[in-house]
Amino acid sequence: MEDFATTETIIQPVLGWNADFTDAWGIASWNCCAKGVAWESSPVGVNSGDTIFGTIKSTCEAGTKTCSKWNITTEDQTIGESTTLSETPSEGQTFTWAMGGVLEVYEIVKCSDYPPNKSTAFSNLALYDYNFDNYPSPGWVFFNYYTGLTPQCTYGGKMATTTVTLDY
Repeated sequence: MEDFATTETIIQPVLGWNADFTDAWGIASWNCCAKGVAWESSPVGVNSGDTIFGTIKSTCEAGTKTCSKWNITTEDQTIGESTTLSETPSEGQTFTWAMGGVLEVYEIVKCSDYPPNKSTAFSNLALYDYNFDNYPSPGWVFFNYYTGLTPQCTYGGKMATTTVTLDY
């Protein structure tokens, strides 16, 4: 999530390749990068094919549009381990932009670094407003920012109400 107007920081559950573990996948919860500083929860090593579940939750009461602190949890449901970044600051932002799934290709050296099924599905997506009311159809939109990246791995995606699939 981020504030579309100011983007001081981005809060997110993260599944990363080669970020915290050499030539391996790992999960962590992030608040990046207000004033050049990134906060990261303790990373957990995971395996290709594991089911990962992430949540971003306001610590404020319903009706608080600009909450000052957030809890971000990233969980590997296959191995039963999780990591949480608790009460991380919003930097005064109102989070107005939510992404159903993001594929950031940092540290990907070759297309075979990705899992062999050639796609990642973000399923059981739910988006709630500041009153904690569910948006029944968030209208996810595919943005393609991969021009000029190396390697080129035939990136694409498909959107549905509760599932976003990113292809490579």
